[in-house]
Amino acid sequence: MSDTPHFSAIIEEQIRRWQGLKKQNVKPAPLIVLSREYGTGGSLIGSQLADNTGLSTNFLRALDEHSRSTVEDIIAGVVVGKEGTEMAYMSQIYRIIHTIEKHGSGVIIGRGAQFIVDPEKALRVRIVAPMALRIHWVAEREGIDKKEAEKKVRRIDKERSEFHRRYFAKDASEASHYDVVLNASTFLLERAVDVILYSYKERFE
Repeated sequence: MSDTPHFSAIIEEQIRRWQGLKKQNVKPAPLIVLSREYGTGGSLIGSQLADNTGLSTNFLRALDEHSRSTVEDIIAGVVVGKEGTEMAYMSQIYRIIHTIEKHGSGVIIGRGAQFIVDPEKALRVRIVAPMALRIHWVAEREGIDKKEAEKKVRRIDKERSEFHRRYFAKDASEASHYDVVLNASTFLLERAVDVILYSYKERFE
């Protein structure tokens, strides 16, 4: 089994943070929702955004859109069948994202959150980069050859695309779903974070 936090642990951690903000009379801020092509460094950008804004980062690792626990699927499948397993899985995603949205002050990465949140309560950002560069970055970051990196990038791209189409009937690459589309090959990490922060402040302040 994975050592990623259980769904309830994610919400409990966030609730503790909201309680702390309430005690400080800090009004919850709108969300930042990041969608990213694999290999663009979107998760790192999300962490930097959280550091720069004071928002908590909700990676929702236990709800990864391209790899759920096989053991959990088998157990749940025996009890309620495949359809029931998928319904429960998506129900958890909606529950957590709507809970975070209700209280605000968070950065959500992936999980189709751009299709779940209220557009008026979040800055929806898409991180992209040319395929060749993404392959190069993945090869360097993971210490694998470019052929293997290309297979991985294309596989995960396909899995994420299928996830969005299956559960939201949406094409995640369509620019109209976002407030900002940022090409990671154009900006260094720090500059990409600055662009998103500027957009966030312009929209909500």
